[in-house]
Parts: sequence; C-alpha cells; structure tokens
Amino acid sequence: IDGDPRATEVLHAYQRTGGLWSSDDLSRVLQRRTAQPVSLLARWIVDTLVISLAWRGDYLLPAFQFDVGHATVRRPVFAVLEALDGIFKDLDLASWFALPNAHLDDAAPVDVIELDPDAVLEAARAERAGARR
Repeated sequence: IDGDPRATEVLHAYQRTGGLWSSDDLSRVLQRRTAQPVSLLARWIVDTLVISLAWRGDYLLPAFQFDVGHATVRRPVFAVLEALDGIFKDLDLASWFALPNAHLDDAAPVDVIELDPDAVLEAARAERAGARR
C-alpha cells in the first residue's frame, strides 16, 4: 500500500470503523475456532474470503469484517466478498469497501454495511455486472 494515493483514505476509513488487525492479532482470535489459526487465515487471504492489505511483510485486516465472538467473517461481508469474487484483490478490494460508491449515494460500503447490508450487496452486484461488460 506504500506509495498508492488511495492508501491514506483507505486506512482512515478502516480506522474509523474499528481499525486494522495484523495477521498475528487475528490468528490469536482464531485460536478459539481452530487448532490451526495461521492456516485458516492464510486460506481466507489466498481465497479472498477476507479483505487484506499486504504491508511491510505482514497483512493488515480491517476489523469491521469480523465477528470476534464467533471468530468468523461477518455474514454480510462474506456475501459481498462472494459477489465481488474475482473482480478485485488486495488494495483494490480494500478500496472498494473504503471509498465512496455511486451506488450508495457516495457513501463508502464500510460505512453502510452495518445499517444496510442489502444495499452494499446490491452495489457489489452492480460492480460485478459492470465488470462483465
């Protein structure tokens, strides 16, 4: 993310919605769910089942996407990631969630998903439809 002009805005969006966790932080949370938290997290990152940003040899993961009590990805976020499957990766995916979106009246999906997850899912589907053209 270093050097990308979107990075500052993306990082600020995630700071205001719960912050960012390192892969080590999240692995500790996932220990409640699995004996292999690093393997589970690696699979989530590789398969783009979570939003992650490679940064200085580690991964940063926006906290808003996790249900900490159950050590899982929140269902609305998972549905949106599934709808966006294959369109974005890494900073592009993080940016899609963090930056203003025309389908959401220029609100960022990260700011809307808690209040109106269906609207964010529809925005993701519209993004996917636009990408197919």
